[in-house]
Amino acid sequence: MEHNKSYLYGILAGVITGVVILAVFALMRKRKSGKCREEFDERQEIARGKAFQYGFIAFLIFQLGYGIAEEIFEVSMGSGLESVLPGICVGMGVFGTVSIWKEAYFGLSEKAGRFIILFAVITVGNMICGINWILEPDRHGAGNLWLGVLFLVLLVSMGIRELKNRREEE
Repeated sequence: MEHNKSYLYGILAGVITGVVILAVFALMRKRKSGKCREEFDERQEIARGKAFQYGFIAFLIFQLGYGIAEEIFEVSMGSGLESVLPGICVGMGVFGTVSIWKEAYFGLSEKAGRFIILFAVITVGNMICGINWILEPDRHGAGNLWLGVLFLVLLVSMGIRELKNRREEE
């Protein structure tokens, strides 16, 4: 699949926009709390390390399985980044879900509420582009579908965890 210049410019614009948004949020956070990075306690750091291990192992298993399937069944999810992104999303999904359930995804002073809103917006945006790709497969958008599914999994995990925490408080 050959990419035209407008597609590559679109990817570049998306990456630059994402970096700018992250930088703005980091500056706002630094001004508000005096620190740019959230703090985690020792239990959270250990849980995040384990979650990272699980995510990395899931990534490796997925990539191995995908490589075997591609060789044996001649199945391809795209070229370049489109073929690697599903494995990255699987690894990130495992890391995020394990971290959320071990209550290590958010720092000591962070609340899930604003992340739920942010992840909902990201999920909807990516799913719209991903569904458009399903309807018109000759266009690019498989990556958006994978990212939409990733953020949907994280969003559902956060929502269920929040409901469970509220029930335990009552």
